[in-house]
Amino acid sequence: MAKKDKIKVVTDNSTLSFVGFVAYVGAVVYFLEGAKHIGDVIYAFIEALVWPGIVVYYVLTNLGA
Repeated sequence: MAKKDKIKVVTDNSTLSFVGFVAYVGAVVYFLEGAKHIGDVIYAFIEALVWPGIVVYYVLTNLGA
């Protein structure tokens, strides 16, 4: 009979995910400051998700990449 091997799963809970969460919450608060309607609130949550990608795009464009 073959022995059953045990597999050990190691998870790495780093502080990077916490920093990302805090940055997202901060971006939502920043974009919610001017919200007057429910559409503005929804737009603020979406904008908080995509703004880092837009910043990276423009930085790479200005660097000539």
